[in-house]
Amino acid sequence: MLGVEFNAMSGDEAVGLLRAKLDAPRGKASFVVATPNPEALLRAKKDPVFMEALRGAGLRLPDGTGVVLASRLLGDAIGEKLGGFDVSAALFESIRGENKSVYLLGSVAGAAEKAKITIEEKFAGLRVAGTRDGYFKIEEEPGIVDEINGKEPDVLVLGMGMPKQETFAARNAASIKAPLTLCLGGTIDVYAGIKKRPPKIFIKTGFEWLGYLITGPRRFQRLTAIPRFAFAVICERLKGAGRGPE
Repeated sequence: MLGVEFNAMSGDEAVGLLRAKLDAPRGKASFVVATPNPEALLRAKKDPVFMEALRGAGLRLPDGTGVVLASRLLGDAIGEKLGGFDVSAALFESIRGENKSVYLLGSVAGAAEKAKITIEEKFAGLRVAGTRDGYFKIEEEPGIVDEINGKEPDVLVLGMGMPKQETFAARNAASIKAPLTLCLGGTIDVYAGIKKRPPKIFIKTGFEWLGYLITGPRRFQRLTAIPRFAFAVICERLKGAGRGPE
């Protein structure tokens, strides 16, 4: 879809795959999970580095009802939306009693520390091994990777927003010793209480975007990506990029 191939699977299948990756021997390249939404796909069309990072991820999950609907138009229907927050929460719940740990990298100063408290309370038994904000220069990355590796987390959570989190993961996956790296956008902000998720009714019915608009009107400009994404997908369909409905 717009140059990015998605992995179509159920939420349970995704969590099962991620759990399996956690058992991989340390020392191999970290397994990177990206969760592109329509806005990410539009941006990647104009940003070759971002596009390469998305394509290089080990798993690309469809984060957005728009992606699911577009897949039907293109003839390769994706069964369900797999948002980064929901998949990570299900993963954390499944490993909470297995002496696993996570490292939180992203958001503003102090946010990851607040998220640590929430995560350790919500998923008792899951340890947050370390935290750091997401504001740093590219030349600082080797030192940050060393810091992460020193904490020996099982899961590295990146919450720096696109495309910084995906390109960071692409540049450093070979050096990161955490078996699993998750690019999760605003997930750290949610756990920190900085960002609120819409009511469940909006999420379940596929109107999560409307819920975000109601709870945060400042997001209106970002939501203009929806009609632009729809137009781009229709153009792709007309060019024959999708097989079309059977």
